[in-house]
Amino acid sequence: MIDPHLLADLRRLYEYAQRAGAPAVWLAQTADRISDALLILDRTDPRHRRTLANAAQMATTLKAMRQAGHSHGDAVAALRKRYQLGKSQVYALLKLFPGT
Repeated sequence: MIDPHLLADLRRLYEYAQRAGAPAVWLAQTADRISDALLILDRTDPRHRRTLANAAQMATTLKAMRQAGHSHGDAVAALRKRYQLGKSQVYALLKLFPGT
């Protein structure tokens, strides 16, 4: 079951974006994509959910390290060490989150 607190946060985020003037078409498309992803995730086995959670955390860490001035290679090396994964595994997980 999808966490009701998460749904409430998403509703609030949608309302803030709407008030800030985000285009209605974009909001509707984004809301559809998020709800589709949540439904898929809700039906996913727990191991896959943990993998997605780790990938999301890795993407966030990579972005933060890049913003702090670290090179992309150094950030990936730190992720490899922290998660004890190979370079190709790190890149495969980061591919799940475009823009990293």
